[in-house]
Amino acid sequence: MYLDENQINELFGFVLKFASSQNRFIFTFMERREDGKIDFKSTHSMVNFWLNWKKEKFRWGISQREMPNFLSDRKFLLEEIVAHNKLRSKYLSAFSNSEPLA
Repeated sequence: MYLDENQINELFGFVLKFASSQNRFIFTFMERREDGKIDFKSTHSMVNFWLNWKKEKFRWGISQREMPNFLSDRKFLLEEIVAHNKLRSKYLSAFSNSEPLA
């Protein structure tokens, strides 16, 4: 989100260097849309206004379609991409399903 592509590559390189082959690396990412925009899927226009006002620019994102090759190029294997609704049902089932996570 706030890291650029070089910083992302450094992060993955660090994890590859210091983790064992049995470890799993869990991370989040912003999804790049087909138009190239990096954004939350169902964001309100006021969120975009606030982010622009604060000069908070999303600097890196990737589409789910590109993720397997991205990881493979960095010697990682994609096990699963999990969307917010699956995480919500698994870990937050006791809470309201209508409230946004962020």
